[in-house]
Amino acid sequence: MDTNVWVFAIAGENQIAEELVSDVISGERETVVDTYIYFEVINAFSRSKSISDKHVQSAQDKFGQLIWAECDTIEEAVDENKVNEYCENPEEFLEQRRDSTYDNMLGDSHEIQAKDAPILKLAYEYATHGSQTTIHTNDEDFADFDPSRFNYPIKMNYVPDETETVGPQLKDE
Repeated sequence: MDTNVWVFAIAGENQIAEELVSDVISGERETVVDTYIYFEVINAFSRSKSISDKHVQSAQDKFGQLIWAECDTIEEAVDENKVNEYCENPEEFLEQRRDSTYDNMLGDSHEIQAKDAPILKLAYEYATHGSQTTIHTNDEDFADFDPSRFNYPIKMNYVPDETETVGPQLKDE
């Protein structure tokens, strides 16, 4: 799941996102969180318009508790050394990752933003191990990416904002 899906679900501001996370908690769905997604989510809570400054830490704690304690259906691929190294400044980690030559090359060659390249790479890693892999995202441009153009066994699922009237659109191509 992409960053905003986690943020919307934990903030309680998007029913579809909440259902996706609820499915993970109940064991109906599996997901993977790596260091990049972890820091993106932690950082995004402080930018969320629906989470007040005084509630940012509790939202971050809830996310951490989900991925490290509560759910067997969340594969935690987080590098704890990186978490310890960048815990005071997650933006530094994110900037380094987004500025990487590899992520920029992948973004350019696939016509996606460099910030989405690590998510695509993670999905691809799991898809090539025989897992049914879907990227759930609130980013319309990223959701428009067609993995089948590259023969990737990945599906894209657009999770609209609560204010949008269309439901999720799973690309089965």
